[in-house]
This record gives sequence, structure tokens and C-alpha cells, in this order.
Amino acid sequence: MRRRTNGHGLDMDSARQKIDAAKSNKRFMAVLQDRDHRGHKDAVDQWSRLHGAAFPQTQQTATVQLVGDSQGAAIPRSAMAKGLLGPLAAQSTGRATTATGAGPQFRHIDPYPGGPQGPIITFHNDVAGDPNRDMPVREELAAAVEAAALRLGLNVNVNSTRRSNSAPHSEGRAVDINRIDGMRVDDPRNRANAERLQRELMSMPGVNQVLGPVYNVNVDPTGGVDPVTDQVLIEQHRNHVHVNARR
Repeated sequence: MRRRTNGHGLDMDSARQKIDAAKSNKRFMAVLQDRDHRGHKDAVDQWSRLHGAAFPQTQQTATVQLVGDSQGAAIPRSAMAKGLLGPLAAQSTGRATTATGAGPQFRHIDPYPGGPQGPIITFHNDVAGDPNRDMPVREELAAAVEAAALRLGLNVNVNSTRRSNSAPHSEGRAVDINRIDGMRVDDPRNRANAERLQRELMSMPGVNQVLGPVYNVNVDPTGGVDPVTDQVLIEQHRNHVHVNARR
């Protein structure tokens, strides 16, 4: 039987396999995030085509449903990226993860919060042998990362989301970002972008901690910040940006 395609010349399974292969290709991922590389446009085009075939519904809209309401509504993914969903619970339409009831909502981070033209959020793990970290996280955390990248126009690489050996990561409440526009966040040449990203994340609703090479702070529900004084914690986060959602 002929396999169904999505107008991109690939069926969804094949496209997703190619995405996984691309994520393991360090050179491709570096070019994808480096806007100044001469191959960047071709890499973005390839990445966009693959995601268009693999996740056709998420390229346009995500169907959401009010809690306790049976009527679905089409909401642009840009609204999701800007954290405008509020109490809406995402239904599964591809990358979103179904969640019901009054508990925390989880979903994947959108790699294209502003659409195929960018910015791009990638999920390459720089630890050899470890899987990529494109895993569901808390809704407010996903929205914070998307909105920060979108507002600043920065490509970011998320190298850790959910993992079993560390809370709040194990609870889906934290992500780590190790590269901005293809460059490590602890590279002195990238300090300005690291500072901008951390400040933007600190302003996001639902975020209660931001650690990294420039700032190490706890954020209270009113938006006030208090410096983290634990030197061990500070040292552990000099080479990546850690953002944490409150319980």
C-alpha cells in the first residue's frame, strides 16, 4: 500500500526519521543555528521542509480547548509562543501533548515559534551518546522559551528538558539552553545575547528561577528577583542557561 505523504514528498514517519538523523549531525545543527554561515539558508529550508512533512498541523495552528468546554478553537501558534493561552489546555494535534483536568499541562516546545522563517529552537544534546531532549515540558515553560526566542529573534538550542536524575527537570519544570545563534552561551563573544535571553526569561509568567553565565536569580510571583547565593549552584550553571517554572 502506498504511504501517505503531506505534499512535501515524504511521509510523516520518514520525515521524522530524517529529523532525528539531522539532530545527530553536529555540523548540520551548527550551520542551522549560525546565521552568518553561507549554508544557513539551505539548512533552514531543509529543516522547514522536514518539519512541514513531519508535523503538518503544527506549522499552521494548534487546536485548543477551554477546560470544561467542548468547543475547540483554532489558535495561531504565535499566540502559544507569546504565552497567551492562559487556562487553555492543549489538545494533541502533533507536537502538543494531550492534558486534561486541572493539573499541570505539558507539551513540546515549538521549534518554530514565529513560523518557518525563524527563529529556530533546536534540541541537540552535546553529551555524546545521550538522546536529544525534545520532550514535553510544562506549558508555561514551553511558552516562556518560545516567547523569549521570538521576541529577541534568537536561535537557541535546548540541550536538556526532562530527565530522570534531577528535579525540577524530572518534573518537566526546567530546561537548559547551551547555545544561542550557534555559539555557546559561555563564550565571551556571546555574553550580550546570554544577558538578553536571561533577562527576557526572568520576565516570563510562571518562571521562578533563571541561572546562567550572567544572572543567577530566583523570581517571585510578583516579578521581583532575589540573587542566588549558592556558589556550587552558580558554578554548575556557568556554561548554560537554566530556566525553571514554579510548581
